[in-house]
Amino acid sequence: ADATLFWGDRRYLTTIRGADGQRAVGTQAEKVVSSTVLQQNKDYFSDRVLVDGTEYFGYYMPVQNTDGATVGMLFVGRPRTQ
Repeated sequence: ADATLFWGDRRYLTTIRGADGQRAVGTQAEKVVSSTVLQQNKDYFSDRVLVDGTEYFGYYMPVQNTDGATVGMLFVGRPRTQ
């Protein structure tokens, strides 16, 4: 599985690599994902989420700091082709 740690809606650390072989750092999560996880503070699953141009089965969950504010997300998923 691939994994990503987001700061806000941007990939900060990731195992996902683009077609050029570079990590997909700095790419943005889909708006529906950001809205659900960051604003509504809910987990999100999709069997067809777009990650850096590739469709994934993906699960996202909020990452909170010590005061309980949601500051990012954790993603784990696999490309649909696999």
